[in-house]
Amino acid sequence: MSETLSIRLPSEDKRVLFEVAARHGESVNAFVRQAIQGKIQEASSRPASALSGFFGSVPVDVSAPTNDAVRRAMKK
Repeated sequence: MSETLSIRLPSEDKRVLFEVAARHGESVNAFVRQAIQGKIQEASSRPASALSGFFGSVPVDVSAPTNDAVRRAMKK
């Protein structure tokens, strides 16, 4: 069974949404449905951690600082 969901958008966002959907050759409904499904899949594919609520999405692939002074300060 399908349900109806109503959302409120700023006028500019709605205008852009209609333009982008038309550019992709899709109805606004189909475009929004696919966007929501993609977001749900993305969110559900990430493993939940006990600390994820505190940190959110933290990049873990940050390279070491190249500045010697910064490296020395971080070691302290």
